[in-house]
Amino acid sequence: MLELDIREQEKLAAEALTGLREGRIQRLFSYGVPADLLQTADDLAYFSENYGFDVASCPAMGGNELFRLVLKDPGYTAFNNAEIEILGRIGNRLGASKVDTILELGPGSGEKTGLLLKSVSPAKYVAIESAAGFCEQTQKIVDAIGTPHTILQADFLDTKNLRRAAELVSGNNIWIVLLGSTFGNFSPADRTQLLQDCAEPLNKSKITLLIGQDCTQDEAKLQAGYGNAITAVFFLNSLRWINSILATDLRARDFEYAVDIVREAEGSNVQMFLVAKRDITIRGNLRGQAFSLTIERDARLLVGESRRPLPESIEARYGSAFKRGVPPRISLPQGGSTMFVAQNTPR
Repeated sequence: MLELDIREQEKLAAEALTGLREGRIQRLFSYGVPADLLQTADDLAYFSENYGFDVASCPAMGGNELFRLVLKDPGYTAFNNAEIEILGRIGNRLGASKVDTILELGPGSGEKTGLLLKSVSPAKYVAIESAAGFCEQTQKIVDAIGTPHTILQADFLDTKNLRRAAELVSGNNIWIVLLGSTFGNFSPADRTQLLQDCAEPLNKSKITLLIGQDCTQDEAKLQAGYGNAITAVFFLNSLRWINSILATDLRARDFEYAVDIVREAEGSNVQMFLVAKRDITIRGNLRGQAFSLTIERDARLLVGESRRPLPESIEARYGSAFKRGVPPRISLPQGGSTMFVAQNTPR
């Protein structure tokens, strides 16, 4: 389970309840789904009947394992493989020399981190990752490579956590790394804020910003990537996460999974929903106070958003945040992905 102190647990529970009332719970997943949250036999049977999921494999499978299966789905692998190919030769492509520190935001499983460290060979590695299971996996990979490192378990969208990580950075040649299309998951305003939070404590250093982003706009490919059965199972399974926070009893079979693709000014936004199949009354407890909440039939709970910003919009956000003038963008395209690289000198 994700280890949180009492105050953080209460904050998360309040956020979960507010999200259920407003129909938006995607923010909760920035904490990661604990690896040991398993479905009931009833829900596992539902996954098997409706999504062709192999129930025999489920007893050893929790949130992190399901997410790995999501990443292996054909709808995801094209971008994932393209990013891996770029990272394997990023040092040569950028002429990297004497990188003092790599600061990575959300390394996930650490697979790509390993490729990056081998390609660039920084003197130091610092990471900030909210999911405990991913922290452990990344730790093992970096330990095996031998790069001196610190991995913080925290939410990098919280400014105080990001500044805490930045305080661990040393040297004058710094790389800030955000891979796996994570950057696109944020609203345009949040993208600017995130870059500002990175820039301010490090403004005396030479900064290389490395953003791996799937810029695919093709709706058929996006539907294939996000509308598949294993992604549906992942989000339906994640109802257990809500239950563990609020002591509720949401069941997977009471919801359906749906995907919408919304066109926005800066690109496409893939929105993922759990849709109630009937009226559902939720009862639970928060800070010792019982609550009751009804989710009406056909109500939609937003569980995830994945924006696909156009490359030029990423460049514009960089310029807004760093306020040093927009440097030449180095785009390393491979398939539908873009490795956006911006380098800037100290003020």
